[in-house]
Amino acid sequence: MSPRLAVLVALLGCAASTGGGSAAPCLDTVAMSTPRGVRVVLPAPLVRHHAKLVSEVLHAVDTTAPEADPRIAPTDVGVPLGFTVYVRQSGAFPVDGPAPGFALGSTDLSTSIWLALRSGSGDDTLPLLPALAHELRHVYTQDPAAGHQ
Repeated sequence: MSPRLAVLVALLGCAASTGGGSAAPCLDTVAMSTPRGVRVVLPAPLVRHHAKLVSEVLHAVDTTAPEADPRIAPTDVGVPLGFTVYVRQSGAFPVDGPAPGFALGSTDLSTSIWLALRSGSGDDTLPLLPALAHELRHVYTQDPAAGHQ
């Protein structure tokens, strides 16, 4: 992790993807499982104060289809078992790696997905986890460039 990213991480209280798959959970988090058994790490304030939203997040992790890609079977839906999903409060977060910058989602393709909640735009028709379908495309195709062409 770069020194600049480490400072941002310390300020945000959460570790971000380093592109190599290493990440520590947010400092004040709660680990839960979806009905299918996918591990989800959520900010503790979200869990304490927004039970309905947490339920919707867990449902989305299990039922979101990946972005369309001919390499993905129609039956591939939801985050695969064995992955951990780290959910952050809304807004882009810093990521390191081949394309450093800010993102709403990131994955190491093998064990973890990091996601930001939808921003408080008030539009409930938008996905709760806006980057989940895109990150699932990366996971199911094992292609870090999928959808970036």
